[in-house]
Amino acid sequence: RIKEELINAELAVNEELNKHSKVFKKIKDDYLKDRFDDVRDVCNRIIENLQKKKTQSNIKRNHILVSSELSPADLLAHSKTKFLGLASVFGGPEGHFAIVARSLSIPTVVGIKNILKKLEDGERVIIDGDKGILIKNPTLSTLVNYKRKIEEKKNEDQKLNFFIKTLP
Repeated sequence: RIKEELINAELAVNEELNKHSKVFKKIKDDYLKDRFDDVRDVCNRIIENLQKKKTQSNIKRNHILVSSELSPADLLAHSKTKFLGLASVFGGPEGHFAIVARSLSIPTVVGIKNILKKLEDGERVIIDGDKGILIKNPTLSTLVNYKRKIEEKKNEDQKLNFFIKTLP
């Protein structure tokens, strides 16, 4: 297409991505549908390399990161950053990003449509990865309840780690 239609490589990759997006959206199986996130990530990285773009990050430690799209590569690139939680517009619970985040014990919610339009930068939120919800502007009692849940989880993890250390 590049030779025949005289389009640049970035446009060709983007148009193919859009074409395949329509096909993946029709797939009923969630696991296979979530594979499109990986295809999108690869295409975006190809385009960035073609444009010789370097992505700069202003991600802060001990914050919840809310983004339109996150990939396992993004997560691993920021592996030294201590995230309190992650939320993404795109993706599903069986996507590679969600799987990597779970393996790192980072509370994560994916597939939250329109979340970026509804949140202000620096707004207080709670990520409940077990229930798959994001709570915007939690009340004081909700904050207290989730702080208690976090402490219970930490205690549970400590007990489990102690038990693991005692195994032969």
